[in-house]
Amino acid sequence: MSSNDTQSNTENLLSIASIQAEIKGMAENVNHMRQAIDNMSSELRRITVLEERHNFQNQAITRVETTVASLTTTNSDAHTKYDRAINYVAGIATAISIVWTVYGVHLQNTMTDMSDILSNARVYMAEKRITAEDVRGIVNQELQSRKVK
Repeated sequence: MSSNDTQSNTENLLSIASIQAEIKGMAENVNHMRQAIDNMSSELRRITVLEERHNFQNQAITRVETTVASLTTTNSDAHTKYDRAINYVAGIATAISIVWTVYGVHLQNTMTDMSDILSNARVYMAEKRITAEDVRGIVNQELQSRKVK
């Protein structure tokens, strides 16, 4: 073999070694890229899980908000009914007070009238010396005359 052939073989070997080194480097780079893609895929799966949890939590929050709104409406309705009941009872109490006041005044006037009638009857009986039967007639006349007024 000639020196040219040896040199050519050496150059070829160097070329092959260089290509092999480049291929090895490229294989390592491809391997790194594959690992990076695997890591990205794993992270995407985690993001998907987090997104599902987020959606689940959003749905739960929406359900809670709906329940709170419903309870607020129910509470408001109950409060309105409670206010109506209080107003109704207050109206009844006012009406009873008015009736009792009117009835009390009437009762007081009746008692005063009866007291006056009895006083007048005693005086009259003492002066005229009349019987109990006469007194009943006088009392009935007095009562009739006061009703007419």
